[in-house]
Amino acid sequence: MEGGPVSGELVPERDATRRIGDLKPIPEQVRPECRALAESLRELFGTVGVSLRVLAVRLHYDAGTVSRYLNGTVVPPAEFVDQLFTHAAKAAGRPPSTEVVAHVHTLQRRALQATNKVGWELQCLRDRLADADRQRQQAEVRAAALSEAFRTPPGLAPTTRSLCVRMPGSGCCTPRSRT
Repeated sequence: MEGGPVSGELVPERDATRRIGDLKPIPEQVRPECRALAESLRELFGTVGVSLRVLAVRLHYDAGTVSRYLNGTVVPPAEFVDQLFTHAAKAAGRPPSTEVVAHVHTLQRRALQATNKVGWELQCLRDRLADADRQRQQAEVRAAALSEAFRTPPGLAPTTRSLCVRMPGSGCCTPRSRT
């Protein structure tokens, strides 16, 4: 067995498309919102190209929990979806489009709303907090840019010495009178 992968070794599977077929079918009783999310998560899982157990280890989740997420019987937290996107992008060699990310996040929110009202409300609050933080960061960048734009060029600004008269021995300056 030298040269081949050792049992339990974290190695990607060669045929990524095969991975989706290894999952159990989505149960009939799964709600439509959860089914749509599970189908999208399965596509991402197929892109990663590893077994379910390897994915679970990489994402620091129990394999049974990941299986339930991919079968639509449990709605995963947003953090799981984001981690799955990260691993899928790494495997694909390119980031997903913002439209795809937004679509899957919307599917996750709808499934959460259909199955766990409190969890959905909490996620809405987290989303609002994240939006407020992004807006704050953008405002700080704009404020810094405006501050820089309003600074007077060095050749045009009066120097502090021309506006102040040193008080003997104090090291301080006082404004000149404008008479």
